[in-house]
Amino acid sequence: MAGKRTDIMEIRQIINLKHQGYSNRKISDLLSINRNTVNSYVSFLKNRGLDFKELLSLSEKDLVSFFPETSTTQTSRYQEVFQYFEYFKSELKKPGCTIGGLWQWYRTSAGVSSIL
Repeated sequence: MAGKRTDIMEIRQIINLKHQGYSNRKISDLLSINRNTVNSYVSFLKNRGLDFKELLSLSEKDLVSFFPETSTTQTSRYQEVFQYFEYFKSELKKPGCTIGGLWQWYRTSAGVSSIL
């Protein structure tokens, strides 16, 4: 569930297909979602104590309430580093510039002492 968050309609499709008896791998193929993402959502939903039929009967608002919002820490970190992307893009075109070198530059200029 890391990375890009799956849309609630896709989660509802996962629930519907699981209710119909499809395997996680088949659901992954049908919806073009990473297999491990499907596995994560299925195990997360199973741990809620409801079967897939009960999950299908939930309103969208109730279903969304199962999933925690993206933390503000992650959002602020992304916004902080996002401001440097254009600079990184132009620097990477220069000979001898590496991502590691840019990371070191970012750590010293932004005062980042630990790995994000």
